[in-house]
Formats: sequence, C-alpha cells, structure tokens
Amino acid sequence: MRHGHISLNGRRTNIPSALVSVGDKITVYETSRSKTYFKDRLQVMQSTRVPAWLSLDLAAMGGSVVAAPAREDVEIPLNEQLIVEYYNR
Repeated sequence: MRHGHISLNGRRTNIPSALVSVGDKITVYETSRSKTYFKDRLQVMQSTRVPAWLSLDLAAMGGSVVAAPAREDVEIPLNEQLIVEYYNR
C-alpha cells in the first residue's frame, strides 16, 4: 500500500517492497486503524494461521519478525532448480 498506512519500526512507510529484518515491528498507522479496510482485515486475521517466524498482535494491528524464514517455512510448491535454470539462460 503506497498510502502511508503502514508503520515500520515506528516510522511511516509507503514502500510495499520494504525489506524487513528480524526484530522489525510492522503496524498499521494509528490514524488508519479506524478505516473500514483495516477493520475488515482485522476480522480476517483473527481466523488466519500466522507463520512461526512472525508474531501477530491483533490489539496493536501489527506484528513483528521473530526469525528469518527457512526453506521449510515456504508453503508454496516451488522448484528452485527451475528458477536457477531460467536465470542462467
């Protein structure tokens, strides 16, 4: 979202592809929490399973990166060899 609704470590960010590290905290900016979109997302997140490498704080509408994800944590079926072959062309 490029509208500045997201806070990364307490600073507003509008970069959807911002890189995060272990220990970083991502939250919805306080003034944006009352918007319908985020209220709807909050309801969806209450029934969503969160990966082990993330922590979720529904009360703060945010979370943090607990650990770097391992290959086993990626649930999307992926053949790394095909990616390597594609980029070696």
